[in-house]
Amino acid sequence: MRKADWMAGNYGIMVHFVPNLKPRYSGGGLDFNQMADGFDVKNFVSEVKAMGGKWILFPFGQNIIGYWSYNAVIEKYLPGVCSKRDLVLEIAIEAKRQGLRFIAYLHTSYDECTEEFRNAFGWNLSSDKKVFMERWTAAMRYYSEKFGDLLDGWWFDACYRSKEKSFLKTHDWDNSRFDEDKWFEAARAGNQNRITAMCDGANQMTYVFEQEEYLAGESSRTLEFYPWDYDSTEKQWHALICTDCFWGHCEREGEIDPPKFTDDEMCEYTKTCLEKRGAITWNVGIYQDSTMAEKTVAQIKRLKERLGI
Repeated sequence: MRKADWMAGNYGIMVHFVPNLKPRYSGGGLDFNQMADGFDVKNFVSEVKAMGGKWILFPFGQNIIGYWSYNAVIEKYLPGVCSKRDLVLEIAIEAKRQGLRFIAYLHTSYDECTEEFRNAFGWNLSSDKKVFMERWTAAMRYYSEKFGDLLDGWWFDACYRSKEKSFLKTHDWDNSRFDEDKWFEAARAGNQNRITAMCDGANQMTYVFEQEEYLAGESSRTLEFYPWDYDSTEKQWHALICTDCFWGHCEREGEIDPPKFTDDEMCEYTKTCLEKRGAITWNVGIYQDSTMAEKTVAQIKRLKERLGI
C-alpha cells in the first residue's frame, strides 16, 4: 500500500498566506502579527471542507519576514521572527477536528531572503551550503517533532539546480547540498507515515530524490499535466495549480484576480485526473484578513457539486 494513497482520487486546497500579502482595500494593511492574530481558523478550515478539499496545504513561512509557528531553532538564529500566535498549529488541530489532512509548505533555500536571514543561517558561507543545511534540517526536524501526527505531509520548495533559475541571486548550488537520508529522517520525525514532496521548479513534474512519496507537481497556471500509469510506480501523482492570482496576492492592493479557468475546463480536467487516481491541490488566493477569493471559492464549490463529492 502506498503511503500517499489517501491523496488518490481527491483534491485539496492550498493558500499562500505570507506576510507580504496585499490588502483587499487601500490603506487596510496589517503587520505580521496582526495578520496571524486576525486569522479565523475555524472559518478557514470549514471553507476548505465546504469546497470538497480533503487536505490543507499551508506555509510555515516563505523566505519573507517570518514564520507562522514557533520554532526554537529558527528563534535561536533569528530571534523574534516567529509570530506570537501559533497559527499553523491551530490550523493543523482544527483540520484534524474537521476530518481533513494537513500538509505543510517549507522552503529549502535562503537565496532570495534578506542579508539578515542569509547570514543568520549561514547561507553565504559556501556553495555547498553545508552550514545552512545543518541548521535548516534542525529547524525542519523541530516542526516535524512538534506537530507529530498532526502533520501528514511536507511540500518542500526551492529544491533547485540554481544555474537554471535566472531569478535567484546566486547560481553555484544544487541539490547535492542535501544529505538525503538525514533530511528524510528529519522530515518523518514524529510520524513515520508522513509523506514528502520536493519541488525542483514549475512544470518540471519530476522528482529530486527517490524517497519522495508523492509528486510536488507545481503546474503554475496550466491544465496540461495528467496522471501516469500507476502500475509502473509506487509514487502518488499530484499537481499543484494556482487558480487565480499568481500563487499569492502580493502584487497590488484590491480584489484578487478572477479564476483563470472556466467551470467546464476545471471540471473536465479534475474528473479526468481523479478517475486516474491522481491528486490535485488548488491554490486559492487569500487576503491579509484570512478570507479567500470569493469567486474562486464559489467555483470550487460548484466543482464539488458537479463531481458529486
